[in-house]
Amino acid sequence: MQTDRQLIRAGLVGMAALSLALMATLCGCKRKPARAQVDAGGRGDADSGAGAGPGAAADDTPLPRTRIIEIKVADATPPPLRLVTLDGARLREVAQRVLAASDAFLGEADSGGATHKLQIDVASLTTAKGKPDRPVQASDKTRGPAITEILLEITLTPVGGSPEDGPRLTRGVAQREVQLPIAADVAARVQVDAERALEGTLETLIAEERLRSGDPAEIGAALGSPDPELKAMAIRYAGARRSRGLVGRLAGFLRDPDTDVRDAAIGALVEIGDPSAVKPLTEAIEFKDLDSMRRILDALAALGGDDAQSYLELVSSGHEDPRIRALAAAALERMQRKATRTP
Repeated sequence: MQTDRQLIRAGLVGMAALSLALMATLCGCKRKPARAQVDAGGRGDADSGAGAGPGAAADDTPLPRTRIIEIKVADATPPPLRLVTLDGARLREVAQRVLAASDAFLGEADSGGATHKLQIDVASLTTAKGKPDRPVQASDKTRGPAITEILLEITLTPVGGSPEDGPRLTRGVAQREVQLPIAADVAARVQVDAERALEGTLETLIAEERLRSGDPAEIGAALGSPDPELKAMAIRYAGARRSRGLVGRLAGFLRDPDTDVRDAAIGALVEIGDPSAVKPLTEAIEFKDLDSMRRILDALAALGGDDAQSYLELVSSGHEDPRIRALAAAALERMQRKATRTP
């Protein structure tokens, strides 16, 4: 007989990230509500104007707008665990309304843009209160207080010749205290919870779309966000959009306490390819952190130029640590090979 965890995995085939989120829930890990996630990383931060600096619009190339030609909704809850049946048609209507009102995406009837399909996968899991390690099955006779959790995963997948490298994923979660067995009026409120969680999760997707294809001021504003996830996303899109006017601000994130933010800044500076990034990259090197140093040395090799070469030659020949000399020598060799291939 299949265990509960096996049933969950079977019911969430093709939804690895959502399955992992579910496993975290069953292990008692605390999850933030969808609305809290949106408040931290959604449009509100990007629209606040905080941190928008002069030059945010200079030398900026927005990516093609996303055109959504299809929206599908699927209930991924394994049938043995489905205590509440969610109305997929209503969820689809919510998605259509929120996306249309945002004006961030192109619709099916519009022309141009990068063509995508939107898949909304939703799962509802109920656990008896105080027993988060075992979901209640529809066949159980359990009674009393319980928690119903709604997990959402939105996948925006490019179709055909889209310039995107792969699908974009956005996730959300919501919870409601219920009484078992779940009455019809409570099931209706769970449906409303799912719709609200979907609205909030879509707002995060909308915020991302504004960063990738909207006004460049959106990038500048998001760089000033206190949320490191939104900040890292804005940095990545600054690189993808080749926002040369933001090179100075991006260089300022090379010493950020958040690793993802630092790594995003390195990658963005390489994508933009402005030689002025070489000096701040060399100043940000911490010789005791080999992983960070490897990424920065690789970035210098990618940027190239006389300053990068001089620095790599100095480190590869004069640093006291043989591991660091080897890293610098390898980076220098890559830079030189690249230079010989460039006409």
